[in-house]
Amino acid sequence: MAIWRTANSINGRLCKAFATIDGKVEELFYARSFEANIEKTKEEMGVMGDLWTHHKASGLSGSGNFTMLYVTPIFRAMLKRYEMTKVDEYFNITIVNNDPGSKAGIQSVVLLDSNIDGSVAGKFDVDSGALEEDVNFTFEGVDYPSQFVNPSTYSV
Repeated sequence: MAIWRTANSINGRLCKAFATIDGKVEELFYARSFEANIEKTKEEMGVMGDLWTHHKASGLSGSGNFTMLYVTPIFRAMLKRYEMTKVDEYFNITIVNNDPGSKAGIQSVVLLDSNIDGSVAGKFDVDSGALEEDVNFTFEGVDYPSQFVNPSTYSV
């Protein structure tokens, strides 16, 4: 019987995040949390003689969000360039989870053709310590250069 060892959990602080924008790599060291999700798009279908609604997968959709310290102009600058040029910018986001204390190994995820939904134009809060901002985005593909090891291979 396999037993989970807590040492094999992934420490969320031991990660790296990068945005590759127009060929330049920007380390997102000021990001506080990050999550990206893939959802299947499904069509509903009725079937004669069956009261159940059936579903047929018809595509995929990627979206996510991250919270970061309010310290960088890169996303506001993207929106300003879009306003001025009318050309939207797409970029890749790479997330690397690497906890050397875990037997899970390293996982690298590249979110392809990411596109931000918006950015905070200006902000202050006199009752806050460090200011943060949330950034929502979509992406149009994903790649896994490296993946975690299956836990059943290293559980006791």
